[in-house]
Amino acid sequence: MKKKDKNHIVEMYNRSLKKYGDRAEAVHWRGQTQLLRFRALTQIAKLKSSSVLDIGCGKGDLYGYLKKNGFKGRYEGWDINKNLISLARNKYPDGIFKISDITERNGKIKVDYILISGMFNNRISNNDRFIKETLKKVWKGAGKGLSFNLISDYVNYKEKELYYASPEKIFKYCKENLSRYVVIRHDYMRFDFTVYVYRKKDKY
Repeated sequence: MKKKDKNHIVEMYNRSLKKYGDRAEAVHWRGQTQLLRFRALTQIAKLKSSSVLDIGCGKGDLYGYLKKNGFKGRYEGWDINKNLISLARNKYPDGIFKISDITERNGKIKVDYILISGMFNNRISNNDRFIKETLKKVWKGAGKGLSFNLISDYVNYKEKELYYASPEKIFKYCKENLSRYVVIRHDYMRFDFTVYVYRKKDKY
């Protein structure tokens, strides 16, 4: 991610956090839509005892959702915004939260599942390149699978600040560059879709 894009994203969420505080709107969700996305994202597998990396974790609410649903595995959340990470650490002191930019990180990642919620939704200089490069990089560290969501371009209205992705193009990229085992879900919200990429065909 270009420096100007990163600074823009950080400042935008700082403004939202200042305005909304510890609410879903602070990370550009609404309560119910956030829960629908979390449910779809985590249905990639039975995660209860898995190791999970949440990239773009915001204020840690995906961890709260996992815990509420019986999660007993190892969770780690990363985000580029230090203020959101600080809030996450205060809310969930038993979680592991780090200020980290996946695009600049060179160390090895190794977990069962990598989850990405909402990180690809904000319009930046080159969303297509950012999405593809990020997916290719994180896939190396996903031992069993990768789950991520985007805003669909099957919409009747577009906001200039948001990025709308083609489900067909995302599926094609994952199928040709990541794994033969790809699932795409466009069934839980009208304008949102989630993708599951599996390391191998198995019963998860």
